[in-house]
Amino acid sequence: AGPHEQASSDDPARAAPTTDAPTTEAPPTETAKPRQVMAVQNTVAPAVTGKAVLDQTLTANPGTWTTGAALSYQWLRDGQPISGATAATYKVTAADAGTRLSVRVTGTKAGMTSTTVTSAATARAVLGTVANTVAAYISGSAHVGKTLTAKGTWTTGAVLKYQWLRDGLVISGATAATYKVSADDVGMKISVRIYATKTNYASKTVTTPQTAPVTYPPAPGNLTYQTYKAPNGLTGQYHVYGNNVDRSQPVGVLFVFHGDYSYPAQSYVHHPTGAVMKAMAAEAAKKNMIMIPVITPDKSGGITWWEETDRNGDYFRALSAMLISKYDVDASRVWFHGYSGGAEFVSFEVLADRQNWIKGGGATIVGGGGWRSMPTTPSAEVKALNLNWIAGSLDGLGGTTLATWSALGTAQNAQKQYASRGFTKTTMTVLPGVNHYTYDMPALLARDLRVMPDRLPPANKTAKVLSGDITAIAADGYLYVYPSAKGGDLARRTFVSGGWQTALNVDVADWNKDGIQDLVANWRSGRLTVDYGLAAGGFRRAEVGRSGWQGYEILVANWRRADQFPGIVAKNVRDGKLYAYANPAGARHGARTLIGTSGWRDLKLMAMDYDRDQKMDLVVKTPAGQLKLYRSNGSGSFLAETRKVVGRSGWNTMIHLSSIPDHVTAGQPGILAGDRYGNLYHYGVGTNRINKRIIIGQGGWETLRLGS
Repeated sequence: AGPHEQASSDDPARAAPTTDAPTTEAPPTETAKPRQVMAVQNTVAPAVTGKAVLDQTLTANPGTWTTGAALSYQWLRDGQPISGATAATYKVTAADAGTRLSVRVTGTKAGMTSTTVTSAATARAVLGTVANTVAAYISGSAHVGKTLTAKGTWTTGAVLKYQWLRDGLVISGATAATYKVSADDVGMKISVRIYATKTNYASKTVTTPQTAPVTYPPAPGNLTYQTYKAPNGLTGQYHVYGNNVDRSQPVGVLFVFHGDYSYPAQSYVHHPTGAVMKAMAAEAAKKNMIMIPVITPDKSGGITWWEETDRNGDYFRALSAMLISKYDVDASRVWFHGYSGGAEFVSFEVLADRQNWIKGGGATIVGGGGWRSMPTTPSAEVKALNLNWIAGSLDGLGGTTLATWSALGTAQNAQKQYASRGFTKTTMTVLPGVNHYTYDMPALLARDLRVMPDRLPPANKTAKVLSGDITAIAADGYLYVYPSAKGGDLARRTFVSGGWQTALNVDVADWNKDGIQDLVANWRSGRLTVDYGLAAGGFRRAEVGRSGWQGYEILVANWRRADQFPGIVAKNVRDGKLYAYANPAGARHGARTLIGTSGWRDLKLMAMDYDRDQKMDLVVKTPAGQLKLYRSNGSGSFLAETRKVVGRSGWNTMIHLSSIPDHVTAGQPGILAGDRYGNLYHYGVGTNRINKRIIIGQGGWETLRLGS
């Protein structure tokens, strides 16, 4: 049939159903599914409570489990089962020391599969905590130059580490059991933090009570007939004249050796309150020197120094080492005064044998001082000593009880011998009409001590410097502050302190941001210091840079806006590179960044926010006498732009230029300028311009080194 035709009933394709019986087929079957068994659930993990310390009990907090689950425990040591430790608690044993403990909890329930979960491990088990059985404390005096020692008793075998603290803050590098107090500590309280450790013990950290505020030691005072026994067995005596010594300054020492005598009364050293001793002590005090007359230990066959010189020398070297340590004497400020037999001892022994402990100073060698030999090769410092031989014209042969000895001749020979061996500062003075018994000892000592530094006047404990004030160092090294007169003549000044001769630059800035202005200085010695202003007046000096600063001109400025404390912009005067030093904590300086690679050597720098955009700039004087502006981006770099001339000419007449804010008006930048004629000017700086100058000082300012 066609596609649209219906098949007829007799169409074979539509045959009628057969009558055969149908085939019987089994119905499909399903495979039987096993019944699913649920696992015990732990929804909050087990934890161990308690401390892993010997004999302490740890408890297994099992966490949260399927309701009705039975729990069992197994304690683990570094992940391995501990035999028999199957309770919910565990007592720590010595075997656990140094290991980590945990507990394995297994939950079971009928009809459910078991689940095991292990807790987090404890800290390493310990046998206990290191004990400080005698409380830690500091022994020693809180005086500059003295050594403090951390004391206390600890668990046997404990290892101790130390960190010394100044007013609670870490002292860099102070990590020994002892600490030598320095001038940086004055006014501060010292303590030490001790960290004690021992294998298989918990560590312990203890901080000692603080000392009293650090001060300079008191003057030694005047003492007579002090006894000293040297390691070589010799015993002698000495006096101390130290009432007028200022221990806040470098302290020198004058050792006095008298000549030969038969009875103590014949020697001025045995008249400690007599005119000669008092006058010599006064001369020593002018140089901030302790005077120590030493009485010879050699009294056999007369009281002498020059006999038994080697034994006497050993005695004196031991005595001098003890005294120098005791009184914190500067070994570069040592002077000797010897007369007659004492002069012989100085030239025979003190300056010739094992003498290199002397680092500077000199000797006054009167009425003798001969030559034998030089057993020890002298150092460069010893060869540079000021050695002065003095003899009277009448102190030749027959001038003493020893008719064959000439004090004049022996002195002249010794001076030549020393000079020929490289001693560069020797003199020989012959005093007309003077014999062996008529020397004016105090006058001769005063003449020779002129080469030594004078004692400085006490620092002014009420002096203050404010923003806008000017500092000035005079030729004698005295530092003064000239308070701002708000544009008027600077007719008034305040003495601050002495000893500033070798300061190269002094800047006024609030280095530690405590609201009080400080003095930041670099020195010929290479140090960088901050004299922190104190609220009640006066200053406390701290070293914030140890070496290398002698080759830089420095400015204190907030060079980066993000810095909390002002830092330093420093120009290397040799290669002309420019650096910025961070000040991370208002104390020691931090790392430096190169901000100018070359070309800065011949420029005079001033730091100020010239364009009032809250970013520090540099205004520089060029060799041509112009002022140019170097603007910064506030992040430590200069803007890449043509440098604007902000002062067209005439600035080469100024021998001093520095930035000075707040001098006339609070918040206003300014320039302090001193010309070669000794006049001083202030230039106010407005927004992007330098205002007309005003004169604030006439004549004499060229003799002062100024800072602002």
